[in-house]
Amino acid sequence: MRSARRCSRRTPAWAKLLASEQGAGRLQIHPVLIVQRPDPCPCGNPLPAIRVQGRSADVLSFRKSDGAQVSIAPLAFEVDHIPGVEQFQVVQTTPTNVRVRLRLAGAADSNQVWQAVHADIARVLAQHGLESVTVERTDELPQQSAGGKYRTVIPLKD
Repeated sequence: MRSARRCSRRTPAWAKLLASEQGAGRLQIHPVLIVQRPDPCPCGNPLPAIRVQGRSADVLSFRKSDGAQVSIAPLAFEVDHIPGVEQFQVVQTTPTNVRVRLRLAGAADSNQVWQAVHADIARVLAQHGLESVTVERTDELPQQSAGGKYRTVIPLKD
């Protein structure tokens, strides 16, 4: 049992069920619940106290030099169309940095593929006025989320 001081983020089960019935082309968006009090309420209600934080989406969020907020959806990247890319993930590691995980097709030249991937991601960032964002290559392979899905983008954690 968690202490009442620690809050935890949850995605309600009904949101997961509804999301699984949606078409493959949709963005994954879920309501986020914060468990405020995991123990039963003093009023006698046996359920934990929750607060709905809102919805979270798999989008990358950046702040431009003028302070404007910019969000980039996974569909903006065309990395999956680059020859030699079997799978990719763009992971935002800081407000001004992304790290790219790649799974390459069998005989693909990793340096040649990386140059094309870097160029595509840099193009998307530049189109949004985010030339100052650093794009890093990593040897890590794309990873599954706790729910078993491969997410194309992994936003910066709060």
